[in-house]
Amino acid sequence: LPLTVLRMGNIWGPFSAPYTVGPISAIRAGVISVVNGGKHASNAIHVDNAVEAILLAVREAQAIGQIYHVTDSDELTWEQLYQPYADWIGAELKSIDFADIAKLAAAGADDVGFFADAWKNAVLPILKYSSFQANSTKSLGGLQKKLWKMTPESLRERCRKRVLDNPKTEYRPPALKVTQKVAKPPSADLLHVYGHGVCFSNKKLKEELGYEPRASHEECLAVTKAWAKSARHI
Repeated sequence: LPLTVLRMGNIWGPFSAPYTVGPISAIRAGVISVVNGGKHASNAIHVDNAVEAILLAVREAQAIGQIYHVTDSDELTWEQLYQPYADWIGAELKSIDFADIAKLAAAGADDVGFFADAWKNAVLPILKYSSFQANSTKSLGGLQKKLWKMTPESLRERCRKRVLDNPKTEYRPPALKVTQKVAKPPSADLLHVYGHGVCFSNKKLKEELGYEPRASHEECLAVTKAWAKSARHI
């Protein structure tokens, strides 16, 4: 069986629960959002660029049997990712020193559950974003079209009724329903993710398959902000 493994970074952008929706809620609530000022590598990948990497791996026979790390940039930090969120809502991006994480854990900080469900946090954002793009652009793009054709007709009909058949000016997703308290700091495990110094380089993907992000960081922020406004997260 021909196989290519894509080790996706932290997927952010429209519909991303752990790296867009959750952080915006946490920043608004004034809880800790980064470690050591957010200077560590985020290993983040915007959903648009994640789709581009998937399509590239499908097209290139050279990718068969290989493993690739997929990120936007080796240099993208948590501060560069989360500071714009704070700016959008006029809030402060709060930080904690790495040395204080153990103290926070000892105090009983609860896990906010961002990583509880890989399907919800990784696959669904891409599928939902397809519907968002369908309502916002004339073209779904290669992968989105394939996903749409593979979707059962009953589900496609439900999507049409909820999104595609509604005029763009009238469609407005419901506001975010916060089902958990966000006033507490994130878990020690999540803070370790924010504070580690490991960088998962996309160098191999670039050199072997010619990967380049489909959209720049500024373009990714722009489309994410537009979606966040539409979804009433900001």
